[in-house]
Parts: sequence; C-alpha cells; structure tokens
Amino acid sequence: MPQRPSLSLLSSALAYGAVRVATLLLRLMGLERASAFMGWAWRTAAPWTKRHPRALSQLEAALPDTDAAERQRIAKHMWDGLGRTFAEGLLLDRLMAAPERISVTSALLAAELADPSNTPNGVIYVSLHAGNWEALGVPLAHAGAEVAGLYQSVQNPFLEADLLKRRQALYRAGMISKGSDAMKRIISILKSGRAIAMLGDQRQAHKGVPIQFFGHTAPTSPLPARLALKTGARLVMARCKPVGPVRFEIDLVELTLAPSGDLDDDVFALTQAIQSQLEAWIRERPHEWMWAHRRWSRETLTARGA
Repeated sequence: MPQRPSLSLLSSALAYGAVRVATLLLRLMGLERASAFMGWAWRTAAPWTKRHPRALSQLEAALPDTDAAERQRIAKHMWDGLGRTFAEGLLLDRLMAAPERISVTSALLAAELADPSNTPNGVIYVSLHAGNWEALGVPLAHAGAEVAGLYQSVQNPFLEADLLKRRQALYRAGMISKGSDAMKRIISILKSGRAIAMLGDQRQAHKGVPIQFFGHTAPTSPLPARLALKTGARLVMARCKPVGPVRFEIDLVELTLAPSGDLDDDVFALTQAIQSQLEAWIRERPHEWMWAHRRWSRETLTARGA
C-alpha cells in the first residue's frame, strides 16, 4: 500500500496550491491592477496583525519627532508597498518583460558596472526592503550583467522551487541560499568578475557588528563590507523608488574606503557607512521601508526609552 504524504508535506502542497491560485487570479487582473489590489489588501488587513504595533514602536524610536497619526500613516503606506511588492514578485516575468517601467538615475555608474573590464573583482550590490527591491535586478539583467542573488531559503520545498524558477531570468549567475557553502560560492562569483546582490538592512542577532542606526545600536551583518575589503570587489548601494503604478527609479551609490591596515576596524567603518547610507535613504522616504521587521532588540529600545 502506498504511503500517505506526511502532514507537513501535505500542508506545504496546500500552501503552494494557494499561491498558485493567487498567482493565476493576479495574472488575470494584469500587472497594475494586481499590484493595486494587493496593496489595498495588505493595507487593510496588516494593521490588525501583531507586526503592526512593532512597526509603530520602531517608527517612534527611529523618528521621535513624528506624532501618532503620522506614524500610522507611514505604517499603512508601508503595508501598501509590501502588498504591491508581493503581487509584483508573483508576476516577476511580466516586470522583466517591461524594462521601460524601470529607469536608473545613476546611468553613468550603471553603464560602467555593466562592463566586465571595470569589475575584475566583481561587484557587491547592497539594497534594502524599500520600494520593490526585486525590481533592482531588472535593468541589470537587461544590460547583460551576471548577478547572483543571496537569499534565505524557505522550508516549503514547493514554494522554494517556485521562487527559484521565477527568478532565473533575473539572477543569471544563480541564487545562493544562506548556508554552509554560501561564502565559497560568493567568492567564486566575485573572482570571476560577476556580481552578488544582497539585502543589508536586517538585524543579525548573532555575530553582528554593533552599528548605530537611527541613533540606536543595531547588530548588523558585516558580510558585504568584509567581502569588499578582502576581495577588492566594488561595493554599490542600490535603492528602488516607486514613481508611479508599477514604475520605479533605481539609485546607485558606490562606497569606497581607504584601508587603514586593521581589517576589523575597516570592516566596522565600512559597515557603518553602509548603514548610514541606508538610514539616509529611509529618512528621505520613510513610508517605503519595512518597519515591521525587528531591526533593534527589545532591550535596546527599552533602554533608550522607546
């Protein structure tokens, strides 16, 4: 008698089925309507979840001059943006097919980076959860750049396979899951003159560098800084700004640091420079950043009176 699938496998299959149904419905709507609908859905439902109070608390800690009404407005706009990004991620192939929706304001730097002769040690792109961060890869892919994406794998094997399939055209150098062999693969890609893209705005509780972020100590991964300093790769900050319905502008800023001779000190200084750039961008457009992600420890915010 054939064995029945385990409960976890069955639940994974059901979750994958739900995503497939949602994707089909969104495809029937079209890219702009799907984005708007999912933005409305998240903006309506998410304030009732436990992540909403966390977003408000972190907003108050980071931007103490805002009042309660302004923080609510920022948080609801954030949920709208995350919902839109979710829908656009499910329809990533349509976004890839419409590169005219995404422009790069730093055109000269983008063109320079697209030429492999200018990047013999590779490029490290560091972005943040703002706007549609996945849209950052569209102009790079269309320019012929070979970029690998560093990501956190999901436990659901069906969703994991689907995630990788959707992003094949975006990340021509592959997707690298955080894990034991990730560092080896990243260094190999950089040594071949290709690029790696990662998000740099998340909290790393273990082995994180104690960086100042909005005036609070935030444990932060030193990975992009350490990679850049050890390999000689070019370190480029990137952000995505929504400028219309499913339309975006990409900003690129290259960071450099003259080595002091002390690698640990340099890693700390460059990691701080990365976070300072991210903070500056978030202050410009606070309604677009993912405040619901725990960036600071409860103890840090409590100690600061937040």
